[in-house]
Amino acid sequence: MVAGQASPLDNSSTEMLGLQLYVEVRRSSITRLLQEPTTRHWNGDLVVGQDAALLFANLDTGRWEFESPWHLRMRLRRRPNPSSGVTRAIVPQMVTDDAAIKAQARRRWRPYLPSVPTHAFALQSRGPRYVYLGTTRPGPYGWGSGAFGRRVHVDCNIQPPVSRELWQELRSHRLEINGQTIEHGPDGKPLWPGTLGEVLQPLRRRRRAEARIFRRGLGEIIYSKAGRSRVLRYNDSGGHTSEARAAWEQAAHDALFLFWVEGFLSPWLDWL
Repeated sequence: MVAGQASPLDNSSTEMLGLQLYVEVRRSSITRLLQEPTTRHWNGDLVVGQDAALLFANLDTGRWEFESPWHLRMRLRRRPNPSSGVTRAIVPQMVTDDAAIKAQARRRWRPYLPSVPTHAFALQSRGPRYVYLGTTRPGPYGWGSGAFGRRVHVDCNIQPPVSRELWQELRSHRLEINGQTIEHGPDGKPLWPGTLGEVLQPLRRRRRAEARIFRRGLGEIIYSKAGRSRVLRYNDSGGHTSEARAAWEQAAHDALFLFWVEGFLSPWLDWL
């Protein structure tokens, strides 16, 4: 479900804060320029002043995903109750915020959406400096639940879209098939979950193939197919490796899809 929309943005605060596209800044330095008083939301990722708001996205955590050159998404998740009988997936490395979502368990989750001009920053690497992406309009937001728990998200559209070079550096997902990076689905649009299955479909007809999905902050999963052998290998961001074998093609594709969308390893395979 989707709801909510922030007010239109006024870019006049860009000059006031002295911001330049794709220039690195220290979070503390730029935050001090906001007009007091300030408030913090989204567990401190959103700092709101009287005339402008600053959005700081650490892309090496599971909270933030950069899905396209113009689309940044914040995602929170509440894991399922173990006593419910739901089979929980293996979580390689996923930042969750159970407390924030649990507090909203009895009512619809309505995130704070700033009404002042909002500027987005992303952490390029493990360090103190964030790169300025441009202005954004937080919202709409959505929520849902399933076998892997309750989840909520807020979409932030970046204006202007970031450069291709910066996008390649910051992107949250990447798919390679036989060593070739796949950027678009059959519809010509950037690859997304709705077209991932179609892109993987040709693998069913090949006796030998390799597909690799990279997720920033989580690592990569590699599917190697040779005849009837279907092996999936997960390399986490800390250098550890797990391996599983799929008895049939669909199980391998389900594992790739689940890792792309949720950041989970398939609970229907035995990972060793």
